[in-house]
Amino acid sequence: MKTNFQIFMVFLLVVSNISCEIEKSLEYNSKGILGDWDIEGGGIISIESNSFSLSAGCNTLFGDVTIKNKNLFFSTIASTRIACQEEEISNREQKLADLLVNKNFSFLIKDDRAELYNINGEIILILIRPSNVNLINQWSLISLRSNDGVSSSALDKNTGIIFLNNSEVKISTACNNGGGNFFEEFNNITFSGLSFTEKSCDQEKNIREQEFTSALSKINSYSILRNILSLKKDDIEYIRFSLKD
Repeated sequence: MKTNFQIFMVFLLVVSNISCEIEKSLEYNSKGILGDWDIEGGGIISIESNSFSLSAGCNTLFGDVTIKNKNLFFSTIASTRIACQEEEISNREQKLADLLVNKNFSFLIKDDRAELYNINGEIILILIRPSNVNLINQWSLISLRSNDGVSSSALDKNTGIIFLNNSEVKISTACNNGGGNFFEEFNNITFSGLSFTEKSCDQEKNIREQEFTSALSKINSYSILRNILSLKKDDIEYIRFSLKD
């Protein structure tokens, strides 16, 4: 009797361990859905541990998401209120909102592709991991952070940066041009030996140039999503660039 009881306890322990391992495996696999995706048919979506945002090119839709055991549940969805110029984009955003709001999906991830299924096992959405461009490129300034906050300016039209294979960098500002060196490793980046021409410009351009070079001096990391480069200080974005056409 004692032996049978011991065997039963060992059996329970084994089953409990297996259940824990399965739960851990499901939790680990569920994390694979996190991050940025392109939506097949148009649009992008970013999924975090308990929230999401998506756009088809005009407004941003956002809300809460619950992720458990390879299932996604999207609750109430809110949206920004930009008047979209293109009706096709507006219709696409509304279609995505109607598709997701208060819906539960199971998902399957295959390499860089995720498939979302409804309760009938039908594929509702296909997500593709975005292809990100290389740092070694020519970039145009979109916005920068200064003491007055994050801003864009008409003065930024010719401001940009070029990263070269030999660890050199070329920089153009609202007023002057310059260059120096950069060191990059594991998405950490620092600049050194930066110098600029000393052309005389009007005060407005000088101020914008100072804001740009000041932000640049603070940078210690970067990230690239599709064709957007973010230069950061301690994970806070200070300068945003787009890939130059």
